[in-house]
Amino acid sequence: MKFLFITSGSPNGLDDSIYNGLKKIKNISVYDYPYKPLNHARYDNGKISAFDLNNKKIYEEDKDGKLKLLGNPEIYGYNAPHWDFTIDSKKPVEAINDLDSFDWVILGSTASIETANKNIIKKITESKNDNLIFLDSDDNPFILLSYLKKSKLYIKREKLVKQKFSTSMRFLYWKFMKKFYFNPPKYKIPVKNILFRTYAPQFLLDELIKPINLTIPDHKFKKAEHKIFDISFIGSITNPSRKSFVEKLQLFVKKNGLKAFISTSGKIGWNEYSKIINASKISLSLPGSGYDTFRYWEIPYYESALASPQLPIQINNNFEDMHSAILFKNFKEFEEKTLTTLKTGSWDEISKNGKRHFLKYHTTKNRAETLLKYLYE
Repeated sequence: MKFLFITSGSPNGLDDSIYNGLKKIKNISVYDYPYKPLNHARYDNGKISAFDLNNKKIYEEDKDGKLKLLGNPEIYGYNAPHWDFTIDSKKPVEAINDLDSFDWVILGSTASIETANKNIIKKITESKNDNLIFLDSDDNPFILLSYLKKSKLYIKREKLVKQKFSTSMRFLYWKFMKKFYFNPPKYKIPVKNILFRTYAPQFLLDELIKPINLTIPDHKFKKAEHKIFDISFIGSITNPSRKSFVEKLQLFVKKNGLKAFISTSGKIGWNEYSKIINASKISLSLPGSGYDTFRYWEIPYYESALASPQLPIQINNNFEDMHSAILFKNFKEFEEKTLTTLKTGSWDEISKNGKRHFLKYHTTKNRAETLLKYLYE
């Protein structure tokens, strides 16, 4: 089976995870266009680097373990060791004039619509090959009607389980509508698209979209010699509910004399970040700009017991409460389950079960296999 993957110009967790996974499946050929250096990263002089088609270095690993865009130190790719380098580095197709030679065309996220050449999108939509897959990785509860209509498969990273208007949900709706109504030119969304209902809430067309979540590729990381912290949380304050939870967490830690690492500065490098999680008995994942975060998958992978609110999004083969994760409905339940887990020492078994569960159900190959399964349902 042959796939043409229309890439987003910048790092995108859903797109890049599925691309990575497809490369690991036998009898699958996948070509990225336009060529995305981050999909073909490799070691160069001991540092993980990414090059363009002219072999010019675009990204290079910095001292904190992140891939930095050369010439603009404020822009980063992924945490460098997120790449496992088992995928090959075939050059992509040079043009997409012969779209009919591909079995499927994957349009990678709304970022692709903005960054890809308009002629590419036009060729795809006008091609006789109508086997189009659209990956919607946005942190919002809406779907793009125009691409739902054109696609045989519409993937939503955050497919809601139910329309529950929690604090986080109200924040997401507010943020999304403010973005498009008050500053549409910045986001390249024409006002007419908003007025003519290009976007619609998920619940109106729920049965027509399929869920695939973020994940991280299998990779090496430095392990701590022993567990130092009872609990940790590392993350910027990108959501009002996260801010409130962290404030309560600080009081909870002090009240119960727990040893904790809590940072909301956003300045922790990957090398330190992964080591702190690995050195924690329990690590927290809290919704940020969206519900589905890298942290939700990194914590069990880095062998800490995942603690997370029960998320209102669909996660196939999710972790099991108090077996492979600590899932809670509110802060009171979080307190009770955390103290019980620390007191009984069950955090050790939960973290081991979480790692096993991740490797069984949530690798990039699993994500690609889920996409293939949807194609034949």
